[in-house]
Amino acid sequence: MKEYGSMGNRLLTFSHLSALAAAQDWKLHNFSFRPYSDYFEHFAGKGVSSLPGGDPIGEFLGSSRGAIWGKFLQRWLRNPTVLQLLRRSGRLVEASDLSELSVTDPVIHRATQAGGLRVWTAWNLHFHELRDNWRASVLHWFRPTAAIRFSVDNALMEVPGSRLLVGIHVRRGDYEHYQGGRYFFDHTYYQSVMSVIATRMLAANPHFLIASNEPIPDSMTKGFSATVLRGNEAEDLCALGRCQLILGPPSTYSEWAAFVGGGKLVKLDGDLPAPESICHVMAIL
Repeated sequence: MKEYGSMGNRLLTFSHLSALAAAQDWKLHNFSFRPYSDYFEHFAGKGVSSLPGGDPIGEFLGSSRGAIWGKFLQRWLRNPTVLQLLRRSGRLVEASDLSELSVTDPVIHRATQAGGLRVWTAWNLHFHELRDNWRASVLHWFRPTAAIRFSVDNALMEVPGSRLLVGIHVRRGDYEHYQGGRYFFDHTYYQSVMSVIATRMLAANPHFLIASNEPIPDSMTKGFSATVLRGNEAEDLCALGRCQLILGPPSTYSEWAAFVGGGKLVKLDGDLPAPESICHVMAIL
């Protein structure tokens, strides 16, 4: 129920928790995914995103009438007295925002041992192996709507099929202040990264797909085979998921794209990608 961060963070929490829920045979009702539910076929039009499909409570909460009760329930669950009662009974699954929780963490172990209702506020879940085991189900649940897939197909229509698609996630905006601007790079840096990739992967004939939360200057793409994505956040994410290689600063947004499409993710830290890392990626591709 914790509304932490934006789309990438919510996808991280929901997808990892959905894998745990599937493994534990739990019914899962996500109150925090409402701003993004209409981007995905399984949750579109639902007031509360629930798994598995067909669960009576989930179907009710997903209806227009149930959405009203869902909002009331969400407010009730945030009441300090209610939270304290849940905490004392061991049914509140919580952790600090900086805690990366694995399936072996004591917080998660206690949650899997408890029966009945559990209320989750822990968001920073890292059940990678478990999510990989349930990959087919997760991809089914989080399949973008037909409208989004159609929009992405149109955006990529002019890209020759023989090209290696390389995604560049230009994350600026809020990163100006995140960790003191550690990952706030100017456009010339991203241009230099593209130059390294174009040179090292010349034989693969790369075409760059550039996604950003702010406008991209024309100078950044000059001399490159590139498409600047201009869709909404879900359309650009879906397009990045079509890439065989994705580069960007550490972000749950690009991590999700790599998970969905199976592309190789290179996290940028302010230095240019090392030649040996590019050669390693080339060998894998």
